Amino acid sequence: MASQHCERLGEVVRESGASLDAELIAKLGRAGDQGHLDLDALLRRIDGLSWPGELLTDVLRLVESLLDQQVDLSMPGEVDVALSLGSAGRYPWRALGRQPELLGWLAAGRWRDEPMPPQAMAEDLSAYLDAVAARQAEGATREERFAALHRALRWFKHRQLLRIFLREIEGASVRHTTSEVAEVASVCLDAALRSAAAIVGAPALTDHFCVLGMGKLGGRELNYSSDIDLIFVASDQAMATSESRSNVEALAREVVRAMDAITEQGQVFRVDLRLRPDGSQGPIVQGASATIDYYLSWGRGWERGAMLKARPVAGSIALGDEVLQALEPFIFRRYLDFTAIDELRRMKAMIDDQARATRAISRARTPQGESSPHAPSSSSATPAAASSPLQQRLLAKLGRAAPSAPPSSPTPRAPTRVPPNDEEQGPHGWDVKIGRGGIREIEFFVQALQLVHCGTRPTLRVRTTLETLDRLLYAGLLGAEEHRALADAYDLYRRLEHRVQMAGDRQSHRLPEDAAGFALLAWRMGESAESLERRVEVCRQAVREIFERLFEQSPRSSEQATVADSSAEELAALLAMDPDELLQDAGVRALREAGFVRPRQAAGQLQVLSQKRYGPFSARRAVGDPAQARYLLSAICSAPDPEQALGYLVRFTTEVGDTPGTWRMLRENPHAVRLLMHLFGSSAPLARMLATEPDVFVKMIASSTAAIERDQASMARALAARVGEVDDPAHKLGRVRRFHQEESLRIALHEVAGVVPVDVTCTQLSELAEVVLGQVDAILATDDGSVEAQPRALCVVAMGKFGGRELGFGSDLDFIFVYDDEGPGAIEHQEATRRARRMVRALSAATEAGGFYEVDLRLRPSGSQGTLVTSFEAWRAYHLERAAFWERQALVKARAIGGTPELRERLEYERQRLAYDRPLPDDLDRQIDAMRQRMIDAAEIPRGEIDIKQSRGGLIDVEFLAQYFQLRAPQTARQARSTTAALGALSRAPEISAGLDLEGLARDYLWLRRLELRQAIAGASTRVPRGGSQLAALARQMGHQGRDNVAQFHDELATTRQRISLAWSQIFAR
Repeated sequence: MASQHCERLGEVVRESGASLDAELIAKLGRAGDQGHLDLDALLRRIDGLSWPGELLTDVLRLVESLLDQQVDLSMPGEVDVALSLGSAGRYPWRALGRQPELLGWLAAGRWRDEPMPPQAMAEDLSAYLDAVAARQAEGATREERFAALHRALRWFKHRQLLRIFLREIEGASVRHTTSEVAEVASVCLDAALRSAAAIVGAPALTDHFCVLGMGKLGGRELNYSSDIDLIFVASDQAMATSESRSNVEALAREVVRAMDAITEQGQVFRVDLRLRPDGSQGPIVQGASATIDYYLSWGRGWERGAMLKARPVAGSIALGDEVLQALEPFIFRRYLDFTAIDELRRMKAMIDDQARATRAISRARTPQGESSPHAPSSSSATPAAASSPLQQRLLAKLGRAAPSAPPSSPTPRAPTRVPPNDEEQGPHGWDVKIGRGGIREIEFFVQALQLVHCGTRPTLRVRTTLETLDRLLYAGLLGAEEHRALADAYDLYRRLEHRVQMAGDRQSHRLPEDAAGFALLAWRMGESAESLERRVEVCRQAVREIFERLFEQSPRSSEQATVADSSAEELAALLAMDPDELLQDAGVRALREAGFVRPRQAAGQLQVLSQKRYGPFSARRAVGDPAQARYLLSAICSAPDPEQALGYLVRFTTEVGDTPGTWRMLRENPHAVRLLMHLFGSSAPLARMLATEPDVFVKMIASSTAAIERDQASMARALAARVGEVDDPAHKLGRVRRFHQEESLRIALHEVAGVVPVDVTCTQLSELAEVVLGQVDAILATDDGSVEAQPRALCVVAMGKFGGRELGFGSDLDFIFVYDDEGPGAIEHQEATRRARRMVRALSAATEAGGFYEVDLRLRPSGSQGTLVTSFEAWRAYHLERAAFWERQALVKARAIGGTPELRERLEYERQRLAYDRPLPDDLDRQIDAMRQRMIDAAEIPRGEIDIKQSRGGLIDVEFLAQYFQLRAPQTARQARSTTAALGALSRAPEISAGLDLEGLARDYLWLRRLELRQAIAGASTRVPRGGSQLAALARQMGHQGRDNVAQFHDELATTRQRISLAWSQIFAR
């Protein structure tokens, strides 16, 4: 068998064009015979792929080197890792050669399929530092201790970056990998700071010292070869005397040395301190008050932009937060600051000039690009010097130019002949970072919109580029097509940047200039050179066009969209047609070209709009407004479903009214209108709400300043105030219904924009339901004109997700009614039944404006056969004598609301006793597993489909696992009702978790909940779409961009479900 493998291996090598090394092939064959190498796995990875000959030879040499170092390659996992990393470039190739033991760690790594949490990273590094300290001689000198620290940090950094890069090669999201690299830097900085403080004998200084991460570190989007931009801040107390100030500065220098010094193991990260107050002329550390005074008194526009990404990353996080909070008036202006666009435009022009000069000099000095992935790296050409210290500093930070030449050297000058623009040159040799249409233009675009609007829109105060793009979309500042184009381009550029850096083992952002090098890069990206060229060109043109619309064409007015409308000629021509022409061939063709899949349907809807008495589409020339019509149609065409968006616009203008005021409201709020069209074309539930309730749209206009989170008390006060303004019960219920819609919209917009964590979304939805239920009960109680002196002893016992404060959008309300006919607030069965029936009817009644909730009462004693209300004694007796085990399990989430405090207290006491304090059945595992299987069978999920809730590896598996452990360990999490709270409490008692990673299980659960919420907002079921535009849209909403976003989403979903299924089998398949 080995001889056959060797023969085929030789054929593959020859087919690649590489020179055949028969001795190497034979050596690999002998390793296979001896059981040291899995030749099957090796051949599977290389057979059938068009490997570049030189690269294939290098990879096989790496395998040989690993075998020579006694590395076991007998398992497919090790072979896969060696080939994946070895073929990716010089850095991983050399790293594996230097540290071959990493191969097994990477292959079996816990954090290969999901991001490693910062806490886990910190624990990993801390354990290694402790081990290093334990091995160190007792009388080690200070310098020896620092040397050991430097080695440990570099060891940690190299292994973590290899792990993260392997994840990216295997399809992980750029959002995740760049965030993980940033966390590696943060963990190293914090360890360097604390270890250095201990070595110099001043451990208490760490409580008075903060490291602010700037740029990509602050934004959690670091690349593998990034500098880390830092600002050091100390407390005023630590800077009070010259001696303490000297100690703080010495500590800062040791932190820089630990990270930046070049040793045999390389650097951790290059450190750049030039963004600090007064730049390289200022002290290395400043006190908190001095830092605040500098920015508030002297801070410039570009420093505002830099501070947008500032984040405390090491040391005293509280001190850093205090400084940044004091700087909010500087960073976030309380007005629309359009001057930021002009300032960033000037900066970008300087960078473009510098980039052209740098490229010309680089070509003159390095006429031929690197063609071999493992050739020695050439030094970067020295760019042209800046003309002033300020310009030098800006260009150094924004364009990554080198410092100016020393005075004794003549300043390099760009040649008289200007090199071709990037657009003319094409992607070969293009700088993906500062080239036209590149990363920097995306970042400048995002920063400009933030600087203009974040003072009045708190939701835009985020640091990460992709997250900010999401927020801009749901603030109406960006259209869906623009969002997609910029996010896809950013994803592609960052992946290209990472491949180039890993291939060359250096800080570089320039794509290979020679054809062979570019073809190799494309191969590493999994496509042909022609395909990659096309993708890069499409992205560059799209980014450049959007960038220019903001920086060259955008109006400087709050009444107009900040990003100028593309105003496509075909839309102008289309709108110029007579309404009757729209249904003819030319009109149908124009509508199809504009993006309508069903052009005749769209033509009919545009005809309806043209027949309106008022509005921009009106055929009456006196009232028509072509500019507004073009803007609206452009926003509609960029929506995920243009036909749906146009249909809801027609409905909106019909329901709200065809009045001048309606259209004026739309014209005066261009960003809200852009968001409205996006929601019309992406979320049927929200579209129905917005199309029928004009007041809800008015609230959406103000959504940018709406509270991101509202607690239950705040919502209850606001609703009570509204209801108190009217007397008629029907009008009161109308006020409640409108409040429910407005709050649901607020929560939904913040959810789809990623403004709040998913558990906060669920908590707010649950508390909103509780507030609505309480107000409806109060209205019904006074419907007959009487006023009750005290609450009645009729409680709603919330069950399921309502009880656990885990409601989603469109969730049913599962609850039961329990009353008490004795004691305070006693109520008779007949009266309790009447009130319960009225409440259920009011909550679930369908009206023209919609209902509140579907109510599910089947969890009451005896289910649908039981009475609507149950007395407290009957409820307790039922659970003691007749309830099935699943009903006992349901009590884990039960929560009493409303009624009297006494009844709520009695219900909670009995709930805990009934659920937790009785003996468990001997076959608990079997009962829960059997019940789960019955639920799967009842769901009747078609083969090949995935139900987020019901399928194996879904939400219910995690909920059942949490409830199983809660019942097994009644004292550990008996107060926890939500699944994540229970898993959090249980994770702190590892002796009962059977070796499961309960914190990881909680993360997987929250990811699936977010997926469920996004589906519900779109009006879809819990079944994952099997393909098409719905699946692509869902992948984007879950944070995946680019050409392979659907595949990335499927991989993340599959690995998440696999981890949950494995946890289930560990408990219930034993």
